[in-house]
Amino acid sequence: MAALSTLMLVWYSICGFAYAAASKSFTIVSHRETADAGLLLRKRQTGSLPSELGKSLYWFGNFSVGNAESVRLLIDTGSTDLLMNKGIYKPSKHEKPYKGHKNFTITYEGVNRAGFGFETLNGTTMTDTVTAAGLTVANQAMGNLLSYKYFDVPQLPYAMQGDGIIGFAGPGSSSFKPGANSWFWNLCDNKAISQCKLGLLFGTSGKGLTVVGKLAKKYLKGDLITVKDPNNGYVIKGDITVDNKIVLKNQTIIMDVGTDNIQGPLGATRKIFKLLGYEGHERSGPNLFDPSHPVKDLTAFFACDGPPTIGFSFPAEVELKAGQKARNFNVSPKVWDVYDHGKNNCTSILGGTNALDGEEGSGGAWLLGQPFYAGYYIDFDLTAKTIGFGDLIDPTMASST
Repeated sequence: MAALSTLMLVWYSICGFAYAAASKSFTIVSHRETADAGLLLRKRQTGSLPSELGKSLYWFGNFSVGNAESVRLLIDTGSTDLLMNKGIYKPSKHEKPYKGHKNFTITYEGVNRAGFGFETLNGTTMTDTVTAAGLTVANQAMGNLLSYKYFDVPQLPYAMQGDGIIGFAGPGSSSFKPGANSWFWNLCDNKAISQCKLGLLFGTSGKGLTVVGKLAKKYLKGDLITVKDPNNGYVIKGDITVDNKIVLKNQTIIMDVGTDNIQGPLGATRKIFKLLGYEGHERSGPNLFDPSHPVKDLTAFFACDGPPTIGFSFPAEVELKAGQKARNFNVSPKVWDVYDHGKNNCTSILGGTNALDGEEGSGGAWLLGQPFYAGYYIDFDLTAKTIGFGDLIDPTMASST
């Protein structure tokens, strides 16, 4: 899921809107901040966390948080904070008050199974020990949920899927005050891992690995294609393809594995549906921030036995250097039928929303959610400030965990 703070930063940057208090445009920057001395219990390691795709179409891994063992957390590159559902967290002797506000409020976009809607969460903050794959951070900032409310979608009987969510983005997307580092950024900034790398190796079988601290070459087929991510905001440029031909150039793309579909600006999504011969279905809902401009979502249906060929090409043509070639990565046909209504009728995992539109419906950004990741090796390198894309030797990852 994308924290609304992330989307707002990207949206302001695209549109060039001015922030009145600062009288300058937003830029997408996640500052590297060194955490407290003694924050980490272990040094210079790597870890591989078995991960799985849940029925809700989110990826999960098991963490230890305080004295709570085997906590099933949603893996999210679209947000920063570690938040736990009410009743899950068990404090350890290492629990401490957070050095800032005692309470938090965060709004997420893309919260229902179709990848749309908003949810606001409220709770209390603290720090405690967090461990996964043999990697431990002490005094990790986290939130314990107290209440929640959905907007623009039916109310659900839970706040978050699984036991909670763990963000992997930088402090610029944190809802805590002051902003906190994510678990991954703490490991990196305190040199607790061999390399400042996060690898998402998610297979088409629903099995995969989250690799921290190294490039797991034994799973990688060939080399990575790397794209500049100058601010480590997990926001890059790429081209959109249909049937392996570029149809939209130089698009802003947010790498958000915590969103369960792929979302684009309304106009761009309409164009793709038209090229595919799909009839789009649009719905409107209330806007939390501007009631005069309702939120609009766009979906479409297709024959389940004939999924489209839609891809993302990196680097964008405008960023190619002399002699360099881009490479197209198509969304796996194995993940297109996740919304099967029977009688060979499926809902597209691609949808449009004006929440991602630019100024007056132009430009905008794409939210590249988990369907894209299936079968690929995605490498987030904070030191090089790049995101790498490659093929998995076994795209299913069925026997690799």
